[in-house]
Amino acid sequence: MTGPMNDRVERAYADLNRRRESLVEVQQALADGSFTVTAKKRLFTVTVNSRGDLTEMKFLSGQYRTIAPAALAEMLVTAIGEARDLALAHALSTFQGLLPDLPVEQIMTGTLDLGALFDDAVPRMDEDGREPRDARHA
Repeated sequence: MTGPMNDRVERAYADLNRRRESLVEVQQALADGSFTVTAKKRLFTVTVNSRGDLTEMKFLSGQYRTIAPAALAEMLVTAIGEARDLALAHALSTFQGLLPDLPVEQIMTGTLDLGALFDDAVPRMDEDGREPRDARHA
């Protein structure tokens, strides 16, 4: 069977396959992500996975023993935060390529104003369920 409808179905199927392949690539890129930061003074390294979970910490020398516990804790928190920032930046760039029309960073960081998003996408209705006059003639 050939014809315009068949051509449209074939194009839609090919597009679906391309999108599926892109999603598999994104999933693999995110699953394989590993991000390492070395603390100042090269005391230790921390590694997080693509979700930002701490997966490894290595002390590079015994010098950490000479640092006050509060200072060492602050260094750990800072290094882990930097590694998590790297993981988030990687995820953002990966998803931005896949979803270029969406505010990916706001979605992933939880700062997206859904109300504003819907206000922009859906015209307001008046009390009778009609679009305001200026929206109908815009």
